[in-house]
Amino acid sequence: MDNFMNSNFVISKVAFVCRVTKETSDTICKIRRNHALCLHLSGDLKYIFDDKNQLCVDKNEIIYLPKGCSYEVRRQNQGMGYAICFETANDLAISPFAAKLKNIENFSKLFKYCLKNWNSKPQGYEMECIASIYHILSNLQKEANEGYTPSKKAQIIAPAI
Repeated sequence: MDNFMNSNFVISKVAFVCRVTKETSDTICKIRRNHALCLHLSGDLKYIFDDKNQLCVDKNEIIYLPKGCSYEVRRQNQGMGYAICFETANDLAISPFAAKLKNIENFSKLFKYCLKNWNSKPQGYEMECIASIYHILSNLQKEANEGYTPSKKAQIIAPAI
């Protein structure tokens, strides 16, 4: 994950954006065509990669799936979420990872906004989708590098700081 957080991404294209529903069955992906960020809002998933490494993803987690990786998804409990598939202008040598999100509402809004633009395709939708990806990446880096304090807790402890 450190490699991911310290990378300079140049997003060149959004390939696909979708909502992943409870009805989605187990899937096998052989050689991903694009990079993907997937937000899991509910359910428990296990990603099993060709090298036998596994990632378990729970509610309110995000997973990064690099271009070229192969895996099988096993759903422990049905769930839902969002996926954004994209291309980069530069090659990335980053392994898959999952991260627990602290500010899930913010990430959820960004994924929904990207999906809304992708589905409705208004003028400039591609740039809006790319902007959403950069916002997601920026927020991931912030959460990884800084301690996060929910606003309610920050208000309570503010007088003591």
